[in-house]
Amino acid sequence: MSGKKEKKISLSEELKKICLQTGKESYTPKMNLLCQLLEKPPRKPSEILLYHDCLLAMLAYPSGRQLYLLTLQSLNALIIYLKKIAAEKNDRLQYALSGTGLSSSSIIGSFSFEIAKWLSAAFPHDTEIESSLADPESVRLFFREILPRTEYENIFTGELNLVKRSLLLKGETRESVLSWLLHHIDNLQVPERDKESIFHNLQIFINWKLNHSFYNRTMLQSTGHPVYYHKSLRKKAQIHRVANKPVPAPVHLTKTDKTHLINIARATLICLHRETEPFTYADPAEIIRFDLERGLTVVLYGMSKERRLSIESYIGY
Repeated sequence: MSGKKEKKISLSEELKKICLQTGKESYTPKMNLLCQLLEKPPRKPSEILLYHDCLLAMLAYPSGRQLYLLTLQSLNALIIYLKKIAAEKNDRLQYALSGTGLSSSSIIGSFSFEIAKWLSAAFPHDTEIESSLADPESVRLFFREILPRTEYENIFTGELNLVKRSLLLKGETRESVLSWLLHHIDNLQVPERDKESIFHNLQIFINWKLNHSFYNRTMLQSTGHPVYYHKSLRKKAQIHRVANKPVPAPVHLTKTDKTHLINIARATLICLHRETEPFTYADPAEIIRFDLERGLTVVLYGMSKERRLSIESYIGY
């Protein structure tokens, strides 16, 4: 008889099996695995991602202070390693980790005009046009409409895509192609929805390098709250009792607080390659936050008035 050789599972896979288990029997194994992974962190992209997500899960549901602090230490060590990958320009690893939302990786996607403007303004050195699906003729017609006639030769010479044509027209200005292009579209004397349509027709893909210390999937965590340790996970709730509990008063928020909450919501969805209108068109005046029990916070996002539906309230959370 020839028995099949069992595949040895990695330390990251072992951690995944127990990362959300509670009780004394899982506490020590989790500590041991974290210590081993600190000594010998994973190097394969799939295992790096798995290890990363296990750490986030364990930070969300820590079962003890010592384990919580070791998890934080492990995550910080992983962030340093991810920065090293980016600094060494390890193309293979960088390509494999792109789209994951991990610190120092990159997100490439097609976004709305509003989100493109937000990315360019908030992260001017980390956002640029990756590519465009607009054909050369569409690019020529676009620039004919937004630039003065004196640029006629540069607009119509050659068969250039959007990026190459923009570089030719932009000249030596230091701003990114994305910023330069958005500026010209935003200055058009047309309604906002027309600007959005013009931008949409260019079929632009934006590359956002996640170099910011906070705005990435690794570090987009709520801060300033006490840590609650979970000796067990409560999986069942008596809905009628919860629904009948009085809601606490909303938290007082400054304008800076509200802007930060909008930024968190937008960045969270971008890291998932998604958008939703209450975040994209969020009105800071319509942000309400409630701090509930055991570290749970609910934030309601209302849209700007001109974006609302006539009857329905479209509230994000």
